[in-house]
Amino acid sequence: MEKIGFFIGTWGNLSVRIAEGLIVTPSRVRYSELDVNDFVTVSSDGVVISGHRLPSSEAEIHSAVYNKKSDVSAAIHSHSPYATAVSDVLIIFITSPLQWY
Repeated sequence: MEKIGFFIGTWGNLSVRIAEGLIVTPSRVRYSELDVNDFVTVSSDGVVISGHRLPSSEAEIHSAVYNKKSDVSAAIHSHSPYATAVSDVLIIFITSPLQWY
């Protein structure tokens, strides 16, 4: 994902639903250095079940999606440059529409 520009540095994360909760990418680990042993298993209550790293700071959001949407089995939270640019432009238009007149 980093090689194609969806993740930059440590920004962005992904998870997959499992019976016990979810497996999520760790916090503060560059994707270029990520190893399969770095993933963290977290219960649906937010308790780390296994893994030696901190879970992504977004694990709670991923868990909330899984709890709300039973048909979702994986989630990707991306900070691609294009998505970030569009987000920044939308924030400007939504929060300060009168600045443009």
